[in-house]
Amino acid sequence: MVMVERVVQAFPQMEPEDFKVLRALELEMRHHEWVPFERLLERTGFDEKELGYRLSRLDRWDMIIRTRRETVGYLGYQLRPEGYDALALRVLVEEGIIEGLGPEIGVGKEADVYLGISPKGVELAVKFNRIGRTSYTKIKRYREYVKDKRHISWLYVNRLTAEREFEALLHLYPEGVPVPRPVYQNRHVLVMTKFDGKELAETRVDDPERVLREILDAYHQALEVGVVHGDLSQFNIVVENDGSVLLIDWAHWVDLSHPSASELIERDVRNVCEYFRRKYRISVDYREFLPDEEVYGDRG
Repeated sequence: MVMVERVVQAFPQMEPEDFKVLRALELEMRHHEWVPFERLLERTGFDEKELGYRLSRLDRWDMIIRTRRETVGYLGYQLRPEGYDALALRVLVEEGIIEGLGPEIGVGKEADVYLGISPKGVELAVKFNRIGRTSYTKIKRYREYVKDKRHISWLYVNRLTAEREFEALLHLYPEGVPVPRPVYQNRHVLVMTKFDGKELAETRVDDPERVLREILDAYHQALEVGVVHGDLSQFNIVVENDGSVLLIDWAHWVDLSHPSASELIERDVRNVCEYFRRKYRISVDYREFLPDEEVYGDRG
């Protein structure tokens, strides 16, 4: 069973005390790789019997993991992704953002996306960030916004990823850039309006020259807002059912005034143009679509 489905199944059985233990683990994992049992006693205010009972319930639902004493020298606990999902889903439900979750509608290397239903019946896309929690070195290498952190929890990385993408969408959507409409964000979960279409990589368009122009026009709209995608490719461009394009996955964005902005823009534009050249045999020089140097100066 997929992890979010396990959480949804357990959710109706969960009590406030269960969430209190999950929240305590979340807070203490800022300072401990494995949170000591004694710290959980202090943080929750439960006695040993009550805490043990709550931990056993959470363990049964695969929301936590326990280490043996001989491994780290004490009895310690961590949140599993399911536990973090439960904390975020509780907020989404309490805030009236979603009333239920439907099937998985998208999956990638770093995120799972589910259909969400609002209390008014509106369909939403609920994105759970899933950046690997064990590959901290790799994360620090390509995630500039965590590279200076000495203690990196996978919770922190995924939450910050969702926060950054939400921030980008808040900049872009009101300015008419074709991106998903941001709805809400909590922890590692980002809620957007649902869109219907396929990744550019998974479809074959009838008029590739038009689609390429639309993609590059959308990209330049984002630059006018001052936002550089930073990771644009055929895997984060959606061709909607009506033929229009949508730029998604903005977690790597930087401001146009960033020292690496020109390098990232060149890579983004080159990636897209090269993809169309390979797949559709379109002869295009990506350099024709790069902004003038004065654009960066205006942002400095």
